[in-house]
Amino acid sequence: MMMALLFLPAALTSSLPFPYNWSQFPAAWFGANDSSWEGRAQISALSQYSMAIFGWQALISATNWTASVYAQLAQAAVVKAEHPELPVFVYTGFGNANGYNAATWPLIKGASDGCPGHQPCRKVPEPYTDWFLETESVPVYSMSACEQMGMGYSNPPTDRCWNPIWNVANSSMRDYFIEHIIQPLAAAPMIDGVFFDCFNYAYSLPTPWNRRAVNVPNCTPAGGAGCEALLEGTIALARRVALALNARGKVPIFSNPASFTRSGEAIWLDEARLVAGLAGTQYLFNYEFMRAEKLAATGQLANMIREAQLGVPVGVHVYYKNATEDPTPHVAAFLLLRAESWYFFGSTGWLDTDWQWSAVYDTVSACGKPLGVAKGVPAPTVYARQYEGCNVLLNCTDVNNCVASISMLRHDSK
Repeated sequence: MMMALLFLPAALTSSLPFPYNWSQFPAAWFGANDSSWEGRAQISALSQYSMAIFGWQALISATNWTASVYAQLAQAAVVKAEHPELPVFVYTGFGNANGYNAATWPLIKGASDGCPGHQPCRKVPEPYTDWFLETESVPVYSMSACEQMGMGYSNPPTDRCWNPIWNVANSSMRDYFIEHIIQPLAAAPMIDGVFFDCFNYAYSLPTPWNRRAVNVPNCTPAGGAGCEALLEGTIALARRVALALNARGKVPIFSNPASFTRSGEAIWLDEARLVAGLAGTQYLFNYEFMRAEKLAATGQLANMIREAQLGVPVGVHVYYKNATEDPTPHVAAFLLLRAESWYFFGSTGWLDTDWQWSAVYDTVSACGKPLGVAKGVPAPTVYARQYEGCNVLLNCTDVNNCVASISMLRHDSK
């Protein structure tokens, strides 16, 4: 059967400041303990991984939602002391302005002070009103953090878990973000970078959570010329973030940022435009939701192919259906697409108890380096790739149910 080339050879747009090991499967860890410090056994176990990220939930309950980033940095310092070669990251928001962060809370607290249900009942006070997306009466906001921690939507026990959405079209907001949120993290010696969540709000703006923003002129749920200000602001801020972190030997991870093919949303961030805006900087993109069987149907397959062609470092996160699900198909799909500085996250959730090492990761470490690029047999439905120690196959004949597999090669002793 004739095999069509899937990837064109391309150099990385930029290398990362920490080494990448092709002789080890690049499993990464992204956890947190909301009530206590990671124990010695947990810290020791992180040595198996190729990257560690502490989530916003780190000690969030123990610190009463007042010091998330500080707690993450403290945890990172402990890990870095024991595993100095392990890249360690902490979490912060990009689109979401988190009330549990010290630099954000003073700006937004006036919107919810004394309000029923610990939710905003008025706009963010001046002079910061336009730094956030605002409806006619309150900020555009989410209660997602409250809900994720089991405190409910309507009446959580603290104001600090609601979050508004940054108005990235506002240049003063972008200046504050760099000076007060990014620069302190850039200066932190115990981390190698920062994971930025909620990068892709441009997809649903200006009405996330069914709250319509009115302070972005000429931008409606149907789009409009004014929405360009949000897209321009997103790219401008991303570049400034990357430059600020890169200057101190660190890199950002932007989660769910964009797509090369136009999405169904009225406001779309073109990934080609974003990559061009980040030219000359060091960064990674992250897919929060990836599953092998849906790789084609979601459009992720084509998008990752393009990222591999461009040399964009990528992380992919698979949420297993349960703790006993076999990760092999998802690992196979990752290996098919894997390029330099790509990382694999596999868990049932975000807390420490949701992560466990799989023997599959040890097995596929024997795959070693790829012997060439992935090829279509034929594209765009079936793809194969050869490694030194294994072969991987992805069959998307049924676009809604791709099947991925790994065949380990036998090396007989002479």
